[in-house]
Amino acid sequence: MTDKDYKDLIYSIIIPQELPQEEQNVRYQPLVDFLQTETPSSLYRFRECNENSISAFDQDQIWFAPGSEMNDDFDALLFLDRNTIYSNLERSLASFGAEIPNSVLNSFPDDVAASVQAQFKQMSETEIDEFRKQLHCFLVNRLDANMPRIEHIIQSVLKFACFSETIDSAAMWGYYANSGTGFALAYDFRNQNYTDCTLCEKRFLCPSAKIGSLFRVIYDDVPFDATGYGTWLLQYQIAHDMVPNKQFANLSSLLSQTNPCPDLFMSSKIILHKSTSWRHEKEWRMIYSCNPQIDGHEKFVWAKKRPTAVYLGRKVSPLNEKLLRHIAVEKGIPVYKMAMNHVQSSYKLVPRLI
Repeated sequence: MTDKDYKDLIYSIIIPQELPQEEQNVRYQPLVDFLQTETPSSLYRFRECNENSISAFDQDQIWFAPGSEMNDDFDALLFLDRNTIYSNLERSLASFGAEIPNSVLNSFPDDVAASVQAQFKQMSETEIDEFRKQLHCFLVNRLDANMPRIEHIIQSVLKFACFSETIDSAAMWGYYANSGTGFALAYDFRNQNYTDCTLCEKRFLCPSAKIGSLFRVIYDDVPFDATGYGTWLLQYQIAHDMVPNKQFANLSSLLSQTNPCPDLFMSSKIILHKSTSWRHEKEWRMIYSCNPQIDGHEKFVWAKKRPTAVYLGRKVSPLNEKLLRHIAVEKGIPVYKMAMNHVQSSYKLVPRLI
């Protein structure tokens, strides 16, 4: 499948929250088919040699981090076209007639919306015009205040782990394995061979999607436009601000108070997009599918998965090499060490079995 075909496939999958589970499965099926046939036999995770990384290797842990912790400032960043949002607001307010449009009422809690609607029906045209101006001012102020917050929430709660198709890239060893002094782990994710989520004790498989949470990254020259999804998020954030005494336990409860989510697959689409300047990394991402809390959520989470091989950096220290090889022997997996390619004129490193 070409990059364009894959991108079109991801964009074509839209899963409204109210869609029956059987229909959700049907819409996801083309992506399931792709993952079953296109997932590489080995994907590699580059690590520095530190206590946390070596312990995770020993414990078969894959750690997930939010986009805000990644080295790319745009990772999992919610892109909103503000002009479109403000234009849609103008059109909604301009359509005021005998009743307030639902697109506006949905920004308020049900009891507030009912009270506003009742008062609105008793107003004169002059009063309606003044009310429209005041409401416009209020909503614009709330949008301006909440857009940065929504962007921060999304980038903070969407978690993923990164893998690469390539093990021979000197750049990858330099970026993510501390200039070749670290190591890399190989994983086999074919046939949806995922694992268990240790935090919620559920199968590490998105329960609503019924598909594995590992996807190939989409590289593009422009950010993914999530304006429609962001508008939906903003409605709930504004409603939340208007009910300060009501505590929302997690993101899903916040977003399901009135309108259902327009696309359950949208958060994955946001995570999967990166600039073409990162294309050389040939990245795949495993997405943490559980519902994180907005307040007090864990910044880093993990799931269990045993690697199939370990690759040592060309400049790994003797002590770390001894430790990593010992863990690999206990797991019964092969150990490779990266070396310069003296056979061919190439900037690629070569793995050698040791």
